[in-house]
Amino acid sequence: MTSTALVYGLAISGEAVARALHDRGVRVLVADDAPNDSKAAVAASFGAELVAKPDAATIDTLVSSVDIVCPAPGVPETHAVIDAAIRLGRSIRSEIDLAYEWEQQRLGGPRPMLAVTGTDGKTTTTMMAAAMLRCAGLKVAAVGNTEVPLIAALDTDVDAFVVECSSFRLNWIDNFRSEASVWLNLAEDHQNWHVSMPAYEQSKARMWRHNRPTDVAVDKVEGQMELYSSTGRLEDTITKEVGNVDSGAKTFVDLKYSIIGSQSVKPRFWVLYNGGKEKPIQFEIDGPSWNF
Repeated sequence: MTSTALVYGLAISGEAVARALHDRGVRVLVADDAPNDSKAAVAASFGAELVAKPDAATIDTLVSSVDIVCPAPGVPETHAVIDAAIRLGRSIRSEIDLAYEWEQQRLGGPRPMLAVTGTDGKTTTTMMAAAMLRCAGLKVAAVGNTEVPLIAALDTDVDAFVVECSSFRLNWIDNFRSEASVWLNLAEDHQNWHVSMPAYEQSKARMWRHNRPTDVAVDKVEGQMELYSSTGRLEDTITKEVGNVDSGAKTFVDLKYSIIGSQSVKPRFWVLYNGGKEKPIQFEIDGPSWNF
């Protein structure tokens, strides 16, 4: 059980994490590389002192005195606090990961989540998905990389969450998963935060690290069609020829899949493809023979 946490970075997400931890009885230490009076007042509101611009030695001291380290999304993976946490064996927890863990413990059961990631278009897609769910009669919170962190929305009266997942939030997840998810696109970006482009892509892929066979995952469309299975583990590829019933055109689809657990598990694949009109297609894989 966590008794002490270091929250590094006290902007919107960091403040929400610090308050949520404090409300759950955790002793919170806070530090920030860009301190100001407002952040100091926030820290004081839950009995903490803001450590301003700590050097490497101070960071080591802070990290060694806590159980977990919660870096704000703006803290890059090259930061000294990340190095210290890894070197000193402290767990690194992101905002959406803590929020997901606590949501699973909710009286009445956890509410479903839809996750959205990609280099561009995340906020627009998050808002559109939330609007679609509201039109279906659900009370929905659009959270994550928006103005409202997921962790700050847990106590609201909603039926579901649409979570905008930046690579910064996904990079340190241990538990987070969503019943449905979409990866919109990928382009070179945030190379001042990640150590490399492959590291950036791997952070995005962590969205599917804990997916279950019943979850739905929709992948980006770039050139050849790609589908990621509900397992999120991409090991093999089948190429399937799909006829477009509107135009008669043929589209070749790469189905990337892996078999998990029992051979009787039937992962499902969903995709939207372009060929004439956009048209939704659903594939159901029938097990080891992979018949369509």
